[in-house]
Amino acid sequence: MIIDSHTHILKKQLHGAGFYKDILKEMKRSSVDRCIVIAYFKSDDMDNNTEEIIEIVSQNDCLIAVGSIDIMKFNQKDVNGLEKMLKNKTVSG
Repeated sequence: MIIDSHTHILKKQLHGAGFYKDILKEMKRSSVDRCIVIAYFKSDDMDNNTEEIIEIVSQNDCLIAVGSIDIMKFNQKDVNGLEKMLKNKTVSG
């Protein structure tokens, strides 16, 4: 089994890559079985946050969500939210 351990799914295409369907296509071309998709802490025009990544990966069993917290900008609510996601197994890390 081949696992890509560091993947991001972007909202906007960047240098020809980053969209959900692009990643699935590249996985197939490269014989990658699973991708660990790392969320960004906060959503913006380019990046998906943890909740958005959970929504995307729920559409395909070969994608695994990992949440994130910005060590410089988080609060207790953010930590509690991520802990809940880990307990509910909506993120794997």
